[in-house]
Amino acid sequence: MVIPLFKIMLIEDDTSLFKEIKERLEQWSYEIYGIRDFGSVLQEFTVVQPDLVIIDIQLPKFDGFHWCRMIRSHSNVPIIFLSSRDHQPIW
Repeated sequence: MVIPLFKIMLIEDDTSLFKEIKERLEQWSYEIYGIRDFGSVLQEFTVVQPDLVIIDIQLPKFDGFHWCRMIRSHSNVPIIFLSSRDHQPIW
């Protein structure tokens, strides 16, 4: 019996961070898809039909909130936002 792979679309423009996350998730046998063109996220999403989307907030062309709205207009797939800071928050 073949176990179907769980497909995750990882929308991250930082290539080193993308690779690190991809490698970690693949250790758990997830199938990871990246974005080739950050102006065509919805088209790539439609082709892949992932089970989960992990999306960065800061992206080229349009931000993650824009793409979340676009994806949500076509699908109820779970979406997790991912953000990294290069400085400590000011409290």
